Amino acid sequence: MPSIVAYRKATDDYTTYSAKLPEGAEELATLDGVTYVVLPDNVALPADQPQEIDFEDTIITVPLLRRLAQVSPLAAGARKQADADVAAGRRTRNQADNDVRLRLRQLCLRMTRPVAVATIRAAAERCKLRVGFAAPALPNGTVRWLPISPLVIATLGAAKQATAAQVAGLKLLSVDGLAYPLTLARVNGALDAMWARMQVIDDLADATIAALPTDPTALEAFDFAAIAWPQQV
Repeated sequence: MPSIVAYRKATDDYTTYSAKLPEGAEELATLDGVTYVVLPDNVALPADQPQEIDFEDTIITVPLLRRLAQVSPLAAGARKQADADVAAGRRTRNQADNDVRLRLRQLCLRMTRPVAVATIRAAAERCKLRVGFAAPALPNGTVRWLPISPLVIATLGAAKQATAAQVAGLKLLSVDGLAYPLTLARVNGALDAMWARMQVIDDLADATIAALPTDPTALEAFDFAAIAWPQQV
């Protein structure tokens, strides 16, 4: 999918330093001194960038995308052509304005679809951390829900290769902050439950992304809160 990078150009007494862009990349616009560039699918920036420029960690939000669409040279070109068509009598003002709005919607779609995908992926990761998976029950029948986090994954992976004596005393914190004592007998069951839960969450994220609407208006109105992420039971 396309991606967007942001950076600040640098200027000295002799020149302006801009990012080196791969083939197919396109500069969208500059807002508040930050230049935004859209990269084609699976294409990265060249590694040998000018040392004078600064790349920024920018969160691409829908309001920002709308601002970019309004000031992008692509949108400006569409408006200029529309004005020329009206002046030459080739189109009415209403027809020309509709064409400009369509161009803006197409530009928004190209940029907002990556945002929608990133939003869904981030929600999936939050579900793994906040909901987690049901670990094997304790002797008293209590079930603890453990977060799917790098720490839990690493601990269970290491415990699987350890001896009973090495595992004894190890504890993991559940999503509600309670201790879950590990034993060799619980490690394999916990790993199986964790991988199964991850698969369910990732499959739901993939299916939701695949079903994203292609119409720009519908995409902007997509209700991310309506995604039925797995819950504790």
